[in-house]
Amino acid sequence: MGRADKILGIVIFLIFGGAFLYARSFPPRAATYVNVVNLLGMLLAACLVVTSFINDLLKKADSPLKKIPKQAWIRMGIITAAIITYAIIIRFAGYILSTIFFAASTIIYLYLGERNKLHYISTAIVSISVALILYFVFGTLLYIPLP
Repeated sequence: MGRADKILGIVIFLIFGGAFLYARSFPPRAATYVNVVNLLGMLLAACLVVTSFINDLLKKADSPLKKIPKQAWIRMGIITAAIITYAIIIRFAGYILSTIFFAASTIIYLYLGERNKLHYISTAIVSISVALILYFVFGTLLYIPLP
């Protein structure tokens, strides 16, 4: 995994770096969000490469995929399917409704053991708050229209 992490980290860094350079041609207001995402992507890719080198130095380059239990793989698959479904539904239901539904269903799924009234109330509050705050931040502050 060590070599694959280094190669993928470098490739991802170059992709985000190219996107960062391309975003310089955007108008300043439109480029703000794109530049932030590209810089974060470059930072995370650099962290992947550095972590891979550190693991090689510490001789802990064992495959972490063997340590992930089957239940975790199932959860990752369900969450991935939920994200794909969210991307499809957002076109029809709009940003706010689909984001509230996605956030609430994801929180409820990830915390299945919690089945009391307070959990459902806090889930609703968090889902609605996150959707509205993100809508305000992207639409008003970053000038990025959401569906």
